Amino acid sequence: MNYHIGIDDTDSASKGMCTTYLGAKVLRFLLGKKAMLLDYPLLVRLNPNIPFRTRGNGAVCLRFEATPKVFAEVKDFALGLVARDSVLDDEKTNPGVVFLQGSVPRELKAFYSRALHEVLEVGEAERLCSSVGVEFHKFKNGRGIIGALAAVGAELKNSDYTFEFLAYRFPENCGRKRKYGLESVTSMNEAFADSTFANIYKKKPRLFPAGKDPVFCGVRGETPEAVARAFKALELNEELDFGVVWRSNQGTDAHLNVGVKTAAMASPFTEAKIHGVVAAKPEYYGSNPGKRHVRFALSDESGRIECVAYAPTREFRSAAAALLLGDEVWVGGGVRNEGNGFSKSLNLEKFYVKRLAPLFTLESPSCRNCGGRTSSLGTGKGFKCKKCGSEDAGAAKKSHKLKRDLAEGMEYVVPTCALRHLTKPAERFGREKKRFSLAKPLTPSQVFRVLS
Repeated sequence: MNYHIGIDDTDSASKGMCTTYLGAKVLRFLLGKKAMLLDYPLLVRLNPNIPFRTRGNGAVCLRFEATPKVFAEVKDFALGLVARDSVLDDEKTNPGVVFLQGSVPRELKAFYSRALHEVLEVGEAERLCSSVGVEFHKFKNGRGIIGALAAVGAELKNSDYTFEFLAYRFPENCGRKRKYGLESVTSMNEAFADSTFANIYKKKPRLFPAGKDPVFCGVRGETPEAVARAFKALELNEELDFGVVWRSNQGTDAHLNVGVKTAAMASPFTEAKIHGVVAAKPEYYGSNPGKRHVRFALSDESGRIECVAYAPTREFRSAAAALLLGDEVWVGGGVRNEGNGFSKSLNLEKFYVKRLAPLFTLESPSCRNCGGRTSSLGTGKGFKCKKCGSEDAGAAKKSHKLKRDLAEGMEYVVPTCALRHLTKPAERFGREKKRFSLAKPLTPSQVFRVLS
């Protein structure tokens, strides 16, 4: 029999834990029962704008083949683990676990697609479970069944995907400072530049979380082999427990590819990708001179929306500031329920320049006698040469086209320091995959590594 387990919403932003850690422990248990994996364990990121999400809004799914007896044991283990180790004393933590037998129904695939950019309700998830034969278990208000159900629906067979090697700490080390060799991160990033991404930004590593969760580090990349080899290249000054290779929709723009498409359709806490024209020149705003944001208005046939590039996006904010009235672009990001003079605003993650409006300036004419520079004698009075002194009453300023700081056909994306998990970074442009399949069953060593 083929089985699918989805788990979500077990962690806490302030108190630690990690849904992938619990999923990895279930994975270790089922591998010990000789279950056969039908896919790499999946780390599925969902709508990053959900206001009640814990941290990265990531759910996990395990797909495997086992006997009904083994499945029953795995199910009991998973439910007991979630009940015991989830951070249930955090009011925002509301775990959900779902179990499916057989193939993934198309209704679950559609639910996953919506969960990438919409705000979904627990009641709808419950009704869907009942209609397609999914067994679900709620802890507290059980909001986690939304993500758990979406993770089961995320087959990622005919879409882009990436991998991440997550290394987990021993429980007694959680909360302690992570120690590693900074130079090894830099050298790893250089050695694996073509097969990994989002490792470092301006000499600051981006592999290591700062919280109390069990994850020591995560290496993201294009293949299982690349992320595992890149991890081995790191100098880590702590004994670690185990590591897991996850397949994921991270770094793929999956949320933008299915997001809403017009300004009028954009609603708070959803994800949108809108094609339009810059309707108001970008301006800097904010009281702190060193941390000012950039905003501009975008119009399409349906209406108008304010777009904002926040200060932490750094060079991306500067690119947004270089837009001009009339530029034709598409923008992508999360919709926020706020704005200055607008009913809503778009938190920009990236934009693509389709057409730039021409930019002209007026320049004084050259002297007809000597070719020198001239200056105006006053409105309608002509120009005088600064070099030879000759005057030309009929001369007038000439229009000159300026080169823009942006380029048509160019996609601009926030830097690594401001990336959301789902946003495709610049280093992945051209690496996109179209389909996934396994030539032969996975072996335990391909997905699970003992590190101690």
